[in-house]
Amino acid sequence: MSQAELREGPSRQRMFWLGRGVSFFGSEFSTLGIPLYCVVVLGAGPAEMGLLVACAGLPALLGPFVAGPVVDLFDRRLLLVVTDLVRCAALLAVLPLHWAGALNLTVLLGLQFVLGAASTLYDTALFAFLPSYFPPHQLAMANGRSSALHSAASLAGPSLAGALVQAVGAVAAIVVDGISFLVSALTIGHSTAEVPTTKRSSGGYKAFLADGFRALRDTPPVLLLGFSSCLFNLAAGASQAVIVYFAIKVLGFPALLLGLATSAGLVGGLVTGLVARKLSDALGLRTMLSGGILLASVAEFAIAVAPADKAVAFAVIATAQCVATSGAVAYMTANATLRQHLVPEHVRGRVFATLRLLTRGVMPLGAAAGGLLAAGTSPRFAIAAAGMGQLVAALWLFTRRRVLPDRL
Repeated sequence: MSQAELREGPSRQRMFWLGRGVSFFGSEFSTLGIPLYCVVVLGAGPAEMGLLVACAGLPALLGPFVAGPVVDLFDRRLLLVVTDLVRCAALLAVLPLHWAGALNLTVLLGLQFVLGAASTLYDTALFAFLPSYFPPHQLAMANGRSSALHSAASLAGPSLAGALVQAVGAVAAIVVDGISFLVSALTIGHSTAEVPTTKRSSGGYKAFLADGFRALRDTPPVLLLGFSSCLFNLAAGASQAVIVYFAIKVLGFPALLLGLATSAGLVGGLVTGLVARKLSDALGLRTMLSGGILLASVAEFAIAVAPADKAVAFAVIATAQCVATSGAVAYMTANATLRQHLVPEHVRGRVFATLRLLTRGVMPLGAAAGGLLAAGTSPRFAIAAAGMGQLVAALWLFTRRRVLPDRL
């Protein structure tokens, strides 16, 4: 068996997962620490906080035009290391700036933009890099484990970050994330996976960019996966925009009950991510795709009809959140695995960056639609409509499943 077929050995894979886990947990610290510093120390208001979020998200809009081509032109492993080190340096710079009294809102807005740009490039490079790091039969495991680590970090990270901020301040939480990116860079740097780069076409940047769009257009299975993700995320955005209002204002949940119900969803995602490879082996990737969305849609319908009794409603919503997140993780794992397998290696960066913008860009539209629908009708109707949207996506994908491979 060749070195390319072997990919990375178990010890290097353990190093990789160590770095990913530390980075996921670290990100929870800065996600809490930066906004808290703005509000508590700088006295930022709602408008300033909106700018903070916008600066982090703006670089994603340039993904297909910058991140995708860069990922296809340069060594992806090197890009992962460099973007980790950039984020490490940016976050660690907060400490001396704070000591010098120079950490103002303008600096933090710039920091958010740098972090957003580096994260967009990192995410695109990682998605394109994984098929070079893991053999095809391990891709479902790799994508599932990433989801599991993210769920675990989301479950425990905010509490740990909150305790640290309470004890020593928001700056310490931001510095912790900087250190986590250094750990991630060191573990990725141990990789020996060979990733070929793509030569720029003779037609220049526009032709190189067009090659990526053309590859997406000429690969119907990938278009199918992208379109199903757009439908799924559009509906998910609508539900997410309404669920907190519904739980607090309609059902009368205290914050603790809402938090526990949300945690149940994260546990479902954690478990599903850990058994993703077994699911793909037992059910096949096609069933994971359509079945995952179907589970999410059923869960939305259950939430929409939750009774007024708080105890029963909590049981319904906690169970539904667990089922919905499990279905979403199963769907996203299968979707990512198939895209990584189907997209030609030399255009992965450009295709993935384009799909990332399209599939994530619809979520704010879904959120706006969900909010307007809830205001015009009722939160229950809006959540049920989101479930119907996911059901349509599941049925549409199921009827076209034959164009997709079931196993790798």
